[in-house]
Amino acid sequence: MKASYKVMDIKKVLDVWEKNYPDRKTINFSELENLTIRLRKPLIYNIEEIISLLSVYITNNHTETIHLCKESDVCKILKVKKLAMHQWRTKSYIRYIQIAKTIRYDLTALLEDLNKIRDKTYHLTDFIL
Repeated sequence: MKASYKVMDIKKVLDVWEKNYPDRKTINFSELENLTIRLRKPLIYNIEEIISLLSVYITNNHTETIHLCKESDVCKILKVKKLAMHQWRTKSYIRYIQIAKTIRYDLTALLEDLNKIRDKTYHLTDFIL
């Protein structure tokens, strides 16, 4: 296991495992690690934490040109699931660019959108591309 996990996270995974698979008494190490990673990410996100993660990433990786990031990379940066990004897109909370079948985000525009969501100053017409 390369990452360190809290004991509470592992207990939570074992409880979920016991409820879902009452007939299995053992769990593989890889299954434990995968479930721990999946259950670590919260379903409800703190907007302040997301904004701080994104602003730190932008300041540390500042480039002169506009850089479009893949959705999976943005999810890793923000520590959110793709489903959350999908819901924000469908509700027109965040701007995105679709190139062929991939969805890309401009990080500075995403930061602006998240700040508008936090301040509740967004309008649906602001996000129509």
